[in-house]
Amino acid sequence: MKKTISSFSFVIFLIALTLLFLMIKKKELEQQPPTPEPVQASEAAPEWIPEEEDNTSALAPAPTHLSAFPDLHIPGPEDYVWEDNFWNSYHGPSELTGHADFLLPASLSPLWQIQAEAAVYGTPVYAEGLLFFANIQGGVFAVTREGDILWNVRVISGERSDGTTRYASFEAPMLYLEDRIFACDDSGLVVAFIAETGEEIWRRFLDISVLGSPNYQIRTGEDGSSEIFIYIIDQASGALHCLKGETGEVAWVSSTEVGRCDATPGVSGDFVVFGSCASALHVFSSRTGELLHDLELGNDSQVASGVALVDGKGLSGSRDGSLVLMDLNEGKRVWTTELSRDEIFSTPAVSGNWVVVGDEDGNLFAVHLVTGEIIWKTQLDGPIQSPVILRDKVAVSVDGLLYLLRLDTGETLWSYELSDEITSPCVAGKAIVVGSSDATVTAFAGNDEGDSFHD
Repeated sequence: MKKTISSFSFVIFLIALTLLFLMIKKKELEQQPPTPEPVQASEAAPEWIPEEEDNTSALAPAPTHLSAFPDLHIPGPEDYVWEDNFWNSYHGPSELTGHADFLLPASLSPLWQIQAEAAVYGTPVYAEGLLFFANIQGGVFAVTREGDILWNVRVISGERSDGTTRYASFEAPMLYLEDRIFACDDSGLVVAFIAETGEEIWRRFLDISVLGSPNYQIRTGEDGSSEIFIYIIDQASGALHCLKGETGEVAWVSSTEVGRCDATPGVSGDFVVFGSCASALHVFSSRTGELLHDLELGNDSQVASGVALVDGKGLSGSRDGSLVLMDLNEGKRVWTTELSRDEIFSTPAVSGNWVVVGDEDGNLFAVHLVTGEIIWKTQLDGPIQSPVILRDKVAVSVDGLLYLLRLDTGETLWSYELSDEITSPCVAGKAIVVGSSDATVTAFAGNDEGDSFHD
């Protein structure tokens, strides 16, 4: 009798366990999000979110596939057209969008490395087969794409109190514009050179502190002639200085001071845009220096990176780990996405609807330009420099390592360790070039057979 009862109890116990398991499984299935409807490839890209609606996206995991973003195009060889490029500033054009229209292989090899005599902290610039960079001891170099030094000069900035020579200290990247090179040191000395010879054309001492890079605009007059204007921010006060590129004459200084600014201005059309330690983005007139708009970002949202400009809008990261898109004409926020709990001091790269930006803790993000949604997140090792988009790939410097990643997934394809610290990448022809704290400049090119710097 005891044996019969025990068997019956065991059967009841098994039935109860089964029912409990089925109830738990049913509850899990009910909590899963519904399967999205398939997206047709013919659907149009989403419209811009109206400016009056502030779309704030919380920190969220990236989607596992790209079907949620039907308008994101990954360029391939079938739509590849090669043209030599200009890399005028540390992040490409005056809009600081940081992208170039050519394909790289999945891995690179060192093409050449030259000695720069002192640390190079400013990203090299490139145009018409020549690279230009400066070091922290006043040296300015022009290098052919084969790695031969065409010319180099050392800029004297004055005399010390003890009678010894004082040399410029170039930490900010230079500019290339219409056969001219412009360099600005941390004390406000601006020097212009002829690109082919290194001959000094003019110098202007602004007597300001400068940390961010200078930027530019080329305007065409009614007679068809072009005129260059250079924009430089006073780090201490946030005042914007505009110089005439031909002579170095000061065209104007903005009457509004926005407070300490470590950033670089983005320039496009009628606008010069930069952020400040006042936790705001500021929009100035590129012609008059008038302050047009201030966009308050909130506490702990100081801006120390460049602002990338595209389609009348500005993209910027901030100290609180947010990425913001601003309408420049209205001075209004389009969206804000909380990417990270760490500072974002890199300049965003923009190509099509892709935005790539990184934080100080080694997190690299891809974000949708229109919606602000996170597409993917990749963990690297160290503070992220300003990334660059090259068609279907991303090049980015992290401390002393240069990386190549897939644009569509963020997967690391290749990396190369150089030194303790390297600059953000310069896109030079069909090569990537970086400066380094160990006083070298290195070029990388595709290691496929027949692929070289200048093919």
